[in-house]
Amino acid sequence: MFLGGSTGCYGDQCVGSAGPFGENEGEGKLIDANTWESNSQSSEWLSYSPQRSWFIRARGFEGRDISKVSVYISPDKAPNVREEGKYKQYTLASGNLAEITVLDNGIPGVTPLIQVHNDTCADYFTRVVIEAYPALPDGGLPDTADTGTNQDASRDTGATE
Repeated sequence: MFLGGSTGCYGDQCVGSAGPFGENEGEGKLIDANTWESNSQSSEWLSYSPQRSWFIRARGFEGRDISKVSVYISPDKAPNVREEGKYKQYTLASGNLAEITVLDNGIPGVTPLIQVHNDTCADYFTRVVIEAYPALPDGGLPDTADTGTNQDASRDTGATE
């Protein structure tokens, strides 16, 4: 006897949604000069429903290039709040759970825009941590392009031509 089923989406389970985050006061904050977070670890995290896209403005990084985006997910709304003597669970998302696109990157005076997308039919909560390359001491921006002029000794094989 076959009791059929499907592991895929059905009905309206995977109807997507999108929204901005970081444009309003109190939405995200710098935790140091080069690191921004959507919310603190010990707060309630953002809804990260199936097919959800967040368009995040990392205020404080105007004109800077983004070096790293970390997306944490949890089935619990506040995974770092101790409940019944224990903490809940969370993990670093990857693959379809965290499709990341960096937009408006390194444009002078423009706040970078980062899209984080849950391309699954699973329902989670998320915390996003974004890191930018350090600004130069004079307030200018570093040149992060690889021009080939970097004399990095770690790449020196000692071979001669």
